[in-house]
Amino acid sequence: MTKEEFITLLKEIEACQPAIDWCQDQHSFEDIQKCSKGRWWSWLLQAQPQFAEHCDWGKLNGDDWSFLLRKQPQFADNCDWGKLDGDDWSYLLQTQPQFAEHCDWEKLDGDDWSYLLREQPQFAEHCDWGKLDGYDWYWLLQKQPQFAEHKPQQEK
Repeated sequence: MTKEEFITLLKEIEACQPAIDWCQDQHSFEDIQKCSKGRWWSWLLQAQPQFAEHCDWGKLNGDDWSFLLRKQPQFADNCDWGKLDGDDWSYLLQTQPQFAEHCDWEKLDGDDWSYLLREQPQFAEHCDWGKLDGYDWYWLLQKQPQFAEHKPQQEK
């Protein structure tokens, strides 16, 4: 792909003008690839997955992966699961629970657990209930009151 072909595609998908201008300032498509950050790739591939063959997957961090895989789960084979932190896992598993087999549950803190279990209560078996504080319990029990039995006495 040439720089010009890429810019044409960006215009077709109505990319923002600063992104188009930045690409036009680059010498070649290879320069665009080299200089692009993971966040840029994540957003581009969410909307236009056909660009995957040009992606430098190593540039994506956990946050980038979490956002991308929510919309385009077919890219999971390229994911470095170790880059995801607790917040990334909570966000991803809320809509893509099939990736739970890759999750390092220890990375989730109380806030992460509260938000995840509100949407995916089946993951309760992995939860370290001791990580939840009063605020976490409040939000969790609003939607999943059956978990009150796990709440420590001092929190009740």
